[in-house]
Amino acid sequence: MSARMTLDDLAKKYNNFSDHSLVVEVEGEDMSIKSLIFQNVQVTLTSGFEASYCSFSVLAATSVYDEDELKVSQDMSKFSLGKKVDIYVTYGSKENKFKIFSGYITSENFEYSGRDVKYDIEAMDLKSLMMNNLRSEQKKDIKRYSEAVTNLLKDYSSLYDTSDIDQTDEINVPIEQYNQSDYDFIVSIAKKLNFLFYIINGTVYFKNYNSISESILTIYPCDYLMSFKREISLSSQIKKVTVRSNDEMNPSTPIEGSATTFDIIGKGNKSASDITALIDDKMHKIIIDNSVKSVAEAEARAKAELTKASLKFSGGEFETFGIPELVPGKYVTVEKINDDINNDYFIKEVTHSIDINSYKTICKYEVNKI
Repeated sequence: MSARMTLDDLAKKYNNFSDHSLVVEVEGEDMSIKSLIFQNVQVTLTSGFEASYCSFSVLAATSVYDEDELKVSQDMSKFSLGKKVDIYVTYGSKENKFKIFSGYITSENFEYSGRDVKYDIEAMDLKSLMMNNLRSEQKKDIKRYSEAVTNLLKDYSSLYDTSDIDQTDEINVPIEQYNQSDYDFIVSIAKKLNFLFYIINGTVYFKNYNSISESILTIYPCDYLMSFKREISLSSQIKKVTVRSNDEMNPSTPIEGSATTFDIIGKGNKSASDITALIDDKMHKIIIDNSVKSVAEAEARAKAELTKASLKFSGGEFETFGIPELVPGKYVTVEKINDDINNDYFIKEVTHSIDINSYKTICKYEVNKI
């Protein structure tokens, strides 16, 4: 979506969310025009550290026997390991299609039952491939974590379309990847900085929460909003985080940094500690991390940990008719419920479920102030 839309806007655009269809491409070839039947299509996109994935079943519309030997359609055999899969949905004309997933086949399960042949296919994004190595090296002459991420991604340039990398501050200590996969290395950096690392439809994101502000959809009680849930909880809420590390040059004086404020996600005004005095100075988390080499790094890590904990304060999910443009890593605006619920919520996961009769989207969200 180039601009924020409402559910009513989308209902007009998609003719009340009717006449949807599915397009499945393997290595750029449209398999949905073959004599194949696609069932139980589910796409789950996430802004978390896990990989986004897709699963579906594909059946041959007809089975061929030759001298009592089953002949599997050559179209079925194209769904093989490592092949690139792109999933699109359309409303109305197939000329107006929207990509909802891009990834690589990581698992296939063949099943013969009576005269029916079926493949159960699972595909995952690039992260699944980045998990399959292990290396140790120092990133020479690299002073920013963002630069280390950018350079590492060059090894995978043929497997994604583009990237969106937020620049990080310079640091004065060597950046090392020690006995880690490329995936684990980037995740470890993201956790230190409280950055997001995710892949959506061929774009790799390494983003600071503070750089994300766009709300792509406004939702409210209406016929197109099938359900809405929100929970607030004191679980995991803390007042302060301190990170400590031993200083090899001065063992008697450890490196230490603390945080009592976190990055605000959403447009709410009250955190858990604003609502109840139970979240006070006793709620103090201390982390020992000897990989931290400076006070600035300790403070950054402490703030990242406090922000991560704060996001467990409020979250939930809603379900709508199928919205192909709804993706993680953006905000959704909730209106017309009540003042303590109306807010901008950060979208952390989107699931598209599609079959011949229905298409629905379930969105999970989180926020640290209400």
